[in-house]
Amino acid sequence: MTSRSLHPVLDASHDMEIAVPPDWDVLDPATVGPAVTCAVVAPIEPDLEFRPNVILTRSDIDRLSVAEWQEHNETVLRDTLTAYTVVDRYEEFADYVVTDRRLADYVTPDGVNVTMTQWSRARAGRGVTLTVTVSTADFPEMVPLVEAIGATWRWVDQA
Repeated sequence: MTSRSLHPVLDASHDMEIAVPPDWDVLDPATVGPAVTCAVVAPIEPDLEFRPNVILTRSDIDRLSVAEWQEHNETVLRDTLTAYTVVDRYEEFADYVVTDRRLADYVTPDGVNVTMTQWSRARAGRGVTLTVTVSTADFPEMVPLVEAIGATWRWVDQA
């Protein structure tokens, strides 16, 4: 799946960029949720039980560190997602940026088991999270694409 070329997409504020498969649909973030600045979904296919999606969200975190902010988010996720289970969570540091990485499973309201991969970063009192969610059954074959999308995430002014 990484042999597919990825197409750059800017978020609604035009200061974050990710790259996604060119046939994926970019949604109006205002129709998805209040904190969403970018939403992209895979095309509808009859054999998919869940449409893979990519979501960028922002929130004010004031003076919280990435770790403190994500500890709070962990509680929110556990309280709001059915059968939420963290598979792995760790912090990484690259290019002077601290990123909190999370891999977790949960069950959608439609009863589909999904796996989400998250990258969370902070800048100037704003927390930004990139979430890529796919069906758990499809996750093993989707890992290269999920990681490729995550590797493209950057601030536009980032060198």
